Amino acid sequence: METPSPVRSAGLAAPSHSRTRGALPVFAAILALATALRVRGGWNDLWLDEIWSLAVARDVRGPLDVFTHIHHEINHYGNTLWLWVAGWHGDWIGYRVPSLVAGVGSVALAGWIARRRGSAAVVFTLLVASCSYVLVLYSSEVRGYSMLVFASYLSYVLLDEYLRSDRWALGAALSVVEVLGLVSHLLFESVLLAAIAASAFSFWRRRLPPGGAARRLVLCHALPLACLAALYVVDLREIVEGGGGTATGSLIADYGTALAWALGAPVSPAAQLVGCVLAVVVLDAGVRLVARDDPPAAAFFVCAILVFPVLLAVARSSPVLYTRHFILPIAFLTILLGFDLAALYERGRGYRWAAAGLLVLFAIANGAHLRDLFRYGRGQNGAALRFILEHSGPGPVTIAADDDFRIRRVVEFYAAEQEAGARIEYQPRGTWQGAGPEWLIVNRDSFERAISRGEQIQDETGRRFDLVASFPAAPLAGLHWFVYRNESR
Repeated sequence: METPSPVRSAGLAAPSHSRTRGALPVFAAILALATALRVRGGWNDLWLDEIWSLAVARDVRGPLDVFTHIHHEINHYGNTLWLWVAGWHGDWIGYRVPSLVAGVGSVALAGWIARRRGSAAVVFTLLVASCSYVLVLYSSEVRGYSMLVFASYLSYVLLDEYLRSDRWALGAALSVVEVLGLVSHLLFESVLLAAIAASAFSFWRRRLPPGGAARRLVLCHALPLACLAALYVVDLREIVEGGGGTATGSLIADYGTALAWALGAPVSPAAQLVGCVLAVVVLDAGVRLVARDDPPAAAFFVCAILVFPVLLAVARSSPVLYTRHFILPIAFLTILLGFDLAALYERGRGYRWAAAGLLVLFAIANGAHLRDLFRYGRGQNGAALRFILEHSGPGPVTIAADDDFRIRRVVEFYAAEQEAGARIEYQPRGTWQGAGPEWLIVNRDSFERAISRGEQIQDETGRRFDLVASFPAAPLAGLHWFVYRNESR
């Protein structure tokens, strides 16, 4: 990120342009793979948070409502604007198109970020970003996370170019992209702060006079900071968080789990502990590697992966904390993993086999989760409702759940999609009468194993329900559903 000297750039090592051009077919093939994985990952039912986002967008009367009237964590401004413009189409794959496009664009940007390290770094970084389960998952979902990653990567690219060239147009473009990042998702705050820290560090290393450094900081970052202040006035000070609870109840554990997911660690606690340790090794090695050529870039990675995501999580004291809330540390750790593997590969023949082997292990680990995403989607909620209707009589179909908030909205959404959906009567807890509902849906978080509460369960009044079907969800995607039938009905 340093300004180039007449002799040699102080930034990352420049690639051989002839070798890079010769590798273009390889780059194109990897991007095709990234596209195929993301399209396939999005070819399934909408889940609760997507359906909830749709419901919020239906209540929007105009664009300003998105920023001034919703006041809820579910509202990712850019995503809500898109859903409002797109209109109501039910369970429509088209809602995911912007996320898919941004997801593929993020992979391309990851390769662009790696270009200064040579073609090997580009290939490894593209492959890691393409196969990352977390990046595929959130690139194929109707939320703001995919555009968030895209804006974060693009901000890094523009910041890097600006600090090397001092061209005001790049600084102005960076400030606009940072605003778009905030509109995509407020988690972008950590990237904005990391960019400010890296900029200030770079200006200090270059011994710029205070006035010159201040002008550059204003050019690059004043507009997004003003946008953030405006969002606080019209929305953030009134925002409500809800819809879930902490994944573990511990910030350290939740952050460590997110780092493990960056490597595609299995769901078991022991495997994720190992994955977290390995992720820390990747982070340390990657930062050291970048710091040799570009200390401000290394500072950016440390701030974007570790410092500001953790500090902001502490500042928010949020009761809702999931792996997706650390998607930016995962996204930038993915790039460092590509750098690390390329550096290992370039050390010689034996190390090349080691780098290739580690890449294969990464692909296998993430591939296991991708297989579940392709098989189960985000909970098979539509299939569950079809199963219930197919196994019910001609009269009213009474359905209840162990968690009305999580299940009712989804049941009513998919009931409207079914020809026989008008027969469905959802019975909230506390309203059950007589023998109770015919069907009971029990849910479990998708970051847990898809294990039911038992073959038979009993409510507080003694009604007994038998397990008749299970509808698992892929990890981190939707909810596992277990369908029970009232034995007395």
